[in-house]
Amino acid sequence: MVGKKLIPLTPDDFKINQLVEIIVNEEEYKGVYRSRIEEVNDTTLTLAMPFYRGQIVPLRPGLNIKVSFSKERIVYSFETTILKRVRTPLPLLIVKKPVEAERRQRRAWVRIELSIPVKYRRWKLGDSLQSNSDSTADFTETSSIDISGGGMMFTTNEKLQQGDLLFVSLEIPDFGPLNVKSRITRISRTPPAAKAKYFVGVEFLDLRENDQDRIVKIVFDRQRELIKKGLL
Repeated sequence: MVGKKLIPLTPDDFKINQLVEIIVNEEEYKGVYRSRIEEVNDTTLTLAMPFYRGQIVPLRPGLNIKVSFSKERIVYSFETTILKRVRTPLPLLIVKKPVEAERRQRRAWVRIELSIPVKYRRWKLGDSLQSNSDSTADFTETSSIDISGGGMMFTTNEKLQQGDLLFVSLEIPDFGPLNVKSRITRISRTPPAAKAKYFVGVEFLDLRENDQDRIVKIVFDRQRELIKKGLL
C-alpha cells in the first residue's frame, strides 16, 4: 500500500486529552467513534468510552480495535485489544499500549459523499478570512459532492484553474457556516447530462483544529449512518 509505513512509537506520541478515533470492525458495533486519551501508562492507554447518539457504545474486554490519531499532518493508526472496561466515576476503556503504528499522509482522511451548501469566491492577494467574510462581493453558490477533514469536491459552471486559491464557506449541519482558505487540486468535466460543467477538488489550507474536528464529526456521523444501512 502506497504511503504505509510501520514506525516505532515514543512516549511523546501520546498526550492526555489527545483526540483519537476508534475503529471497530465487529458487526454489532461496527463503525468509527471519536474518543480521547485520558491516561498514559507504561503498558496501557486509557481511552474515553465512545458515545453514539448520546448512548455509550459498550465495547467489551477482549475486543480487537483499531485506534488512529494525527500529529504534524501525519495520521498514525495501530491495532490493539481492550483489556478492561471501567464504568465509574467515568466510562473508560483500558487498552494495550502499542509499540509501533502505521503511518499515512493526511491525504488519507476518510472521504464521504455528502451534499451541503457551499459558496466560494477567488482569493485575492492580501485577503484574509475576515476580509472575505465581510466582503460584499458576489459569491458563486453551489453544493459539495464529497468532503473529508482535508478537503472537498464541488461542482460549478465557472472555469477555474488548478492551483487557484479560493475563499470557501461551508454550511455545516448543526454548526453553521465554516470559512476556509482552499487551493484547487484538480478539475474535471462532469457528465454531459449534468447541470454543472466541472467537478472541482480543493484542499483546505490553514484549517483550525477545532474547525477540522467539526468536519470530521460530520464525516464520521455520515459514515456510521451508511454502515448502519449496509451501504458502506
